[in-house]
Amino acid sequence: MDTLDINDAHYDRKILDLQRRYDEQYDTIEEIEVQIGELQSQIRSIQQEKISGDNIYRLLLAFDEVYHSATEAEQKEFMKAFIERIEMFPEKRKDGSWIKKIVFNFPVPIDGEEVKELPLETETTVETFQYKDYADRYSDAYELYGYDAEALFNHYETVGKAENRVGRFKKTPEEDDRHPYVWDADEPLDPLPPLDFHAQPDWFDARTLPENLSNVRIIKEYEQLEAFIEKDEWIGDPVLVRKEELLTEMSSRVRNYDGRRGGADYLRAISQDIDVLLDFMG
Repeated sequence: MDTLDINDAHYDRKILDLQRRYDEQYDTIEEIEVQIGELQSQIRSIQQEKISGDNIYRLLLAFDEVYHSATEAEQKEFMKAFIERIEMFPEKRKDGSWIKKIVFNFPVPIDGEEVKELPLETETTVETFQYKDYADRYSDAYELYGYDAEALFNHYETVGKAENRVGRFKKTPEEDDRHPYVWDADEPLDPLPPLDFHAQPDWFDARTLPENLSNVRIIKEYEQLEAFIEKDEWIGDPVLVRKEELLTEMSSRVRNYDGRRGGADYLRAISQDIDVLLDFMG
């Protein structure tokens, strides 16, 4: 700009043009500086999360020593940095608890996982008690109360706990009341036996055990194997043993279901649609 000739006829226009260009450059520089600031902020945030993930476990190990050696003001500041918020119940619970959930400012290691929220709500009520599972496990309770949810819950609270019986609870009343012995009926079937007679022992060793099959799948496995046997005349002992063990497992489930004998066979029988198995076995 200093090199411009003041006597130039176009001096004023050139000055204005240069000024406009400078303004545009400064606007661009300002935008870049804003972007750099935002990126630096993001980097600091990422670094802070990394610091939290890498070092928070060490901090927690020394928590008692650090916390109790701090002043009351320092303890409050520490809690503010550590905890985002604490959610409370509107009223004191029957078990004496007030705190519903703790939300941390950064992920903390709990039970092998990094979490930011720690629910402390425990629903041990008749609404969350898996009463069917309890009745299926303990025939004496079933004989007394059938599938009466409230009666079975009371039995567990007054008798079951004292006898170390298993009582299972859902996390929320809305959660599916799933049985502990549940498999995916849509999972793929085991491969058919190899046509190579000498390879059938290895095929047998790699099979899915009958007790790990759902009612639906065990029927499909049996039907598939039976069709294979009917088509192939070269059948080795492993194939015949497999067929027999599937049939034995199905028969045992039906027998235990009909007699309500309890135990693993009964639990496997009722884990899914028992009517499918009853219809198949006639």
